[in-house]
Amino acid sequence: MKTTGKGNTALKGNINLRQILGQKYEMGEEVLWAEKAQSNNFHIFEKEYLLTSFVILLISLGLCFFYTLAGIGFFFIAMLGSYLFQSVKQKVVNIVTSERVIVLSENGTTHRKYASIFNISSSNNDKGRMIMFQERVTDKNYDGNSGLDTVFHFELVDKLNSPEAIINKLLDEKGPHKVVKEATLKLMEEVGLHQDSNWYMRYNGEIDGMKTAVEVDGLFPIKSVKVLIDCPNYSNNFLVVKEQIDRKIDVQVGDPEFDNAFIVKSDARDFLETILTEEIKKRMLNCLGQGACTYNFGKTGKVMKDKKIDKSSQFADDEDVLDFQMLTKTTRKDKPTIVENRKTGTTAQLKFIGTPMDSVQMNVPFLKKYIENCLMSAVQIAKQIKKYNS
Repeated sequence: MKTTGKGNTALKGNINLRQILGQKYEMGEEVLWAEKAQSNNFHIFEKEYLLTSFVILLISLGLCFFYTLAGIGFFFIAMLGSYLFQSVKQKVVNIVTSERVIVLSENGTTHRKYASIFNISSSNNDKGRMIMFQERVTDKNYDGNSGLDTVFHFELVDKLNSPEAIINKLLDEKGPHKVVKEATLKLMEEVGLHQDSNWYMRYNGEIDGMKTAVEVDGLFPIKSVKVLIDCPNYSNNFLVVKEQIDRKIDVQVGDPEFDNAFIVKSDARDFLETILTEEIKKRMLNCLGQGACTYNFGKTGKVMKDKKIDKSSQFADDEDVLDFQMLTKTTRKDKPTIVENRKTGTTAQLKFIGTPMDSVQMNVPFLKKYIENCLMSAVQIAKQIKKYNS
């Protein structure tokens, strides 16, 4: 059973967090637990140190006797003693605050906020208890699964005065899972969605009168982010935008950065002009910069070229690349351009699927921004689709 240690009360009261943390200090941050710990170098290597000291002492005495180099010999012994004393007696202070854990030593200060600590583990030896603070890393050998990597630790903590219960409580309140879930819920509520379950990251509702569902599958790592929005599609248009990997049938939109990043497929020039605004293209590029993403809307058909376009046009025109200005200007006549009742007219689902890249997966601020870009890029496209059909 883990105990809730109080630490060294006198030491706790003498710690100046402002001085230790400098600009990293947060207003209201307070010390909850603190304890001195002796570096474990000695108890691990004490036999080796003693044996080495004895051997070097004999050599030094021999040098003094046979070569009358007493000054050099005793200087050598003094330097060795000083080094061993520093190695053995180096003091370490372990600190738990309301915002982070800190290891303070002669070598410097190491600290981590709870939002970047994914797990703690511990082990005992005859000298005390070691508490290890771990972060998640993506293991490329196991299909994107994540493992744990120890970033630093508290050493030689009193077994009966361990701060683990305090730390675990703070991780529940301020750890990375809590931070991402709360930020995502706040984002969803801002656009009018509600959480479907307290456990799973699923959200439902309506955005601008359009039925919307969002699902974040997994966390640390995220397997996928899905956004599904039912949009009006009175002209049976379609849109496919995905990462540029291999170019097959691709519509160029006249923006080199966007054209180099995405493959675009659609069927009508005015539809594409309405959807891909500068703001939306920027949001989509931001999304792609953090991971894979694909947008699909409507039933994919043929990319049709307007026969009235001048053959000498400056726009691209080959089997693989088609400038958007060479698309059929409006919806083809074989499609229902008008429905009798727009309220019950045809709808199509805008479907976004994205997966963050490894460098984003374990970085809490980047991950929050990626989820925001996924949602808002899909929402902005859906609103433009609705505008086109109004």
